Amino acid sequence: MATIKVNLSINSSDVLPFVVAIDETKEISTASDTNANASSMGQLVCSSTDAKTINTEIDGGVDNRALVYIKNTGSVATGGVAADPNIIVDDEATPIMEIAPGEFCFLPYNGGANSTLTVETASGTGYCEFLVIELT
Repeated sequence: MATIKVNLSINSSDVLPFVVAIDETKEISTASDTNANASSMGQLVCSSTDAKTINTEIDGGVDNRALVYIKNTGSVATGGVAADPNIIVDDEATPIMEIAPGEFCFLPYNGGANSTLTVETASGTGYCEFLVIELT
């Protein structure tokens, strides 16, 4: 059985009228079934006409529960230069979130048997890195 350790830290003293201090750690074990430890990791270039599947290395798609990390590695706007576009994350062709340049997400995902996550943009070329780890 393999494990993955996840850490989340969110701290701010000025975004709300009170101090935000969240520090969570979770160690997650994978099951020992035929899909255990299936994973996909890499970097992608996508566009509005070229959506990319991020879990292609997992045979048949994500079957049950997985951990998913996606980061928009595109350029943030600086000095009058426009930012690269937001990355749109789709679950079975239905948009579920948009990630701006420099932002990332980490989420548990369970789309059902043979489910597919894709990334695309509304326009322009987007850049992202990703990690998908199927747990069960």
